[in-house]
Amino acid sequence: MNLKRLKDLREDNDFTQVELAEKLNCNPNTYSSWENGYALIPITYLDQLSCLYGVSFGYLLGITKTKNPKIGKLDMQVLREHMKQERKKRKLTQENIAKILKVGKTTYHDYETGKYDIKIDKLVMLVNYYKIDIDVFCGKIKESETFTK
Repeated sequence: MNLKRLKDLREDNDFTQVELAEKLNCNPNTYSSWENGYALIPITYLDQLSCLYGVSFGYLLGITKTKNPKIGKLDMQVLREHMKQERKKRKLTQENIAKILKVGKTTYHDYETGKYDIKIDKLVMLVNYYKIDIDVFCGKIKESETFTK
């Protein structure tokens, strides 16, 4: 996962890693590990950065070149609804998706029901599998024609 943009955006906004960690209310070493690719950034922190910089998840993760400054806040309920809706639309079981994501069925169930937040790498795998925009999938951009109720 390309997180080079984390450093670029931090520097463009004249933040040190310590200052940014304070803004995010996390340990500077933790932030450094995300920026340097040693650890995966949790989705809630990625959302804070997205909102702080006014850029999309897609842009932060290097999926798209479009910053999309009209981005909203992460809506975990929408994300979970989309996870379930897209899975059912394709007539897949939680076990099918768990195999695709290389996680246990219980783990995927916990992501879909909100017991645990989905890991960023698994979210990227999921949106790539479904061929759906990550920001729409997460509710950061209002629903498109992709999701019908």
